[in-house]
Amino acid sequence: MPVLETILLGKHYQTGDARRVEVLRGLSLSVEPGEVVAVVGPAGSGKTTLLNLIGGIERQTRGTLYLDGVDLGELPRWQLDRVRAEKVGFIPRQPLFLPERTVLENVAWPLRYLGGRRTRSARAEAAELLE
Repeated sequence: MPVLETILLGKHYQTGDARRVEVLRGLSLSVEPGEVVAVVGPAGSGKTTLLNLIGGIERQTRGTLYLDGVDLGELPRWQLDRVRAEKVGFIPRQPLFLPERTVLENVAWPLRYLGGRRTRSARAEAAELLE
């Protein structure tokens, strides 16, 4: 079963002058466990929008998006927040790290506070993720 699957995924925005801007149109994608995928393209091609949809930050306007077999379009906001905390990790363009902490501490922080892990467990998991 794919860890990520999109079926004819689409996203559009309404501009201030009521124009409709299509950002993603008919994107079908399947990512299997262990597969590494890079989202590349020119500025304005929809990369960030796609990542925001996968992370449940935004909702698609068309199509279906499954993450670990769960249709994200059917989930209420509070469940999307939980899925994002448990299943999705972002490395933003502009680092959001706390400069006074090490990389290990910055990666362990959300594991500890959002994931409910003890400090030692969070550090061990963070170290494994960074390998």
